[in-house]
Amino acid sequence: MTGDRAIRQERAVTVIGWVTAVITAATLMLAAAALPVLLDTSETVEVQRRSDEIARCRSELRARIDAATAVSDRRESERVDAIGDVIVASVAEDDPALAAAARRLRATGVHAAEARDGVDRANRAYERAVRLSGSDPDRFLAECAD
Repeated sequence: MTGDRAIRQERAVTVIGWVTAVITAATLMLAAAALPVLLDTSETVEVQRRSDEIARCRSELRARIDAATAVSDRRESERVDAIGDVIVASVAEDDPALAAAARRLRATGVHAAEARDGVDRANRAYERAVRLSGSDPDRFLAECAD
C-alpha cells in the first residue's frame, strides 16, 4: 500500500507541476498581450491632457468675445437712450436740450461703433485661433500661454 501511495503522490506532484507551468505560461502570455494596451493608455492620457488644454484656451478666447459683446450691448443701449433723448427734446422743442442730446448721440454712436469693432476683432481672433488649434496645436498652445 505504501508503494501505491508513493506512486499517487508522485503523480499528484507531477500534475501540480504541470498545472503550475500552464498557469505561469498563461499569465506571462496575458501580461505580454496587455503591455501594448498599458503603454497605449499612457499615450491616451497625454492626448486627453493636450485636448483639455486646447479646450481651455479656446474657452478663454470665447470669454473675450462674450466680454466684448457685453460692452457692445451696453454701448448700444446708451445709443438708444440718446436717440430717445433727441426725440424728447425735439418734441419739446427744447433747442439747448436737443443740441446736448445730439452731441450725446454722436458720442454714443462712435462708442457703439467702436464696441462693435471690438466684437468683430474678438471673433476674428477666435476664428483664427480655432483654425490654428487644428492645423498647428503646438503653436496654438504656445500663443495661448503668452
